[in-house]
Amino acid sequence: MADIMARHRGETTQGESEKAELILKYVKCYHKILKEYMPEIKAIEEMMIDLRKEEKDFWRNFHDIEQAMKIDEVLSEDTKEKWLAEYHDNMIRSFNMSQSLIQHYINKNLEDFEKAIKEAVDKV
Repeated sequence: MADIMARHRGETTQGESEKAELILKYVKCYHKILKEYMPEIKAIEEMMIDLRKEEKDFWRNFHDIEQAMKIDEVLSEDTKEKWLAEYHDNMIRSFNMSQSLIQHYINKNLEDFEKAIKEAVDKV
């Protein structure tokens, strides 16, 4: 009963104090490793921003190219359609490949991060 009353008065038991200290150690380890991996996290963020910008620019330019080709009188309609379709498909394939490479980089860094966290936690 005294233990229950101690909690209500704001006092902590020895076990609670040890748990709190252990949690604090975990948080400090996590924070330290997070700071160590900050350059990789920033690099991933930049890669994603760049890829999204490139895709956005592609769609804007694709629309402009499509409009310009519609008024072009040199190429046949069939050639225009085939060229636009091939250009479109190649760019989508390129974006998918870039996304896949970024995802691979993310997964590798995540594995390294999780390993570092586990090693640090095991030491606590």
